Amino acid sequence: MTSEPTDHTHSSNYTYFTYFTYFTHHTQSQPLETHTLLIQKERSTPTKPNSRSDSGFTLIEVLVALSIVAITLLAGVQSMGSMTLNAQRQWDVFLAEQCANNALNTLKLSAQLPPVGEQSVECLQANTPFKVQISINTTPNPTFRRVDAQVFKEGLPQLKLTTVIGRI
Repeated sequence: MTSEPTDHTHSSNYTYFTYFTYFTHHTQSQPLETHTLLIQKERSTPTKPNSRSDSGFTLIEVLVALSIVAITLLAGVQSMGSMTLNAQRQWDVFLAEQCANNALNTLKLSAQLPPVGEQSVECLQANTPFKVQISINTTPNPTFRRVDAQVFKEGLPQLKLTTVIGRI
């Protein structure tokens, strides 16, 4: 069996007709037979060159999309700014805690019961100046003192620690 396809394509009203002609040879004593098949394929209706599907997005659609993107970016920028301020605040509180602990440890290591009153100590941590305001008060037990250490940075309170110091 041998076949030799031939293809002839004609178009009419956007319908394609394809003719295939092939030859078969059953035996040597029989002549060649010719067979023709007709295959019909429908093509979609053509679109107009300036139809909506070919023209892209409208101005309103583009403006709405840009508005959504702008609002999203604005929310992201505000979030990043808030995160940066929070990180700075945590860093300042950490440094203020170091200053307060240093001041309280100095009083604890003095081996004397600190006198009642107010003290002010300057503290420099990570090249940042802090001011520690120490307030020493009496307690119902005369062998103990209540000590409050409040730390300020540029006049703003950062942290307040309270402890009790006793006579050893």
